[in-house]
Amino acid sequence: AEGEPILQPTGSGLNPILEPTLDDLDKRINGFANLYAKVSIPFVPGLSYRLNYNNNYRHNRNYRFNPYGNLFQGEG
Repeated sequence: AEGEPILQPTGSGLNPILEPTLDDLDKRINGFANLYAKVSIPFVPGLSYRLNYNNNYRHNRNYRFNPYGNLFQGEG
C-alpha cells in the first residue's frame, strides 16, 4: 500500500522480489596468448623446429551484499 515491498510476506523466508535489488558485482577478466616461433635449418632440407608458448590470465571478482541476510543484520 505504501509502495514498499513486504520483507517476509509468508511469515518466514525472504520475499523473492527483493533478490534482484541486492548489490552484486561479478567481474571476470580472461586474457590469453598463443605465440610460436618456427626455425628452419637451411642446410638440412625439411628439418624445422617449432616452439609454442601458451598463457592464460584469469581474474575474477565477486562481491555481494545482502542487507536482509543474517536475520536482517546484513551479510556480505
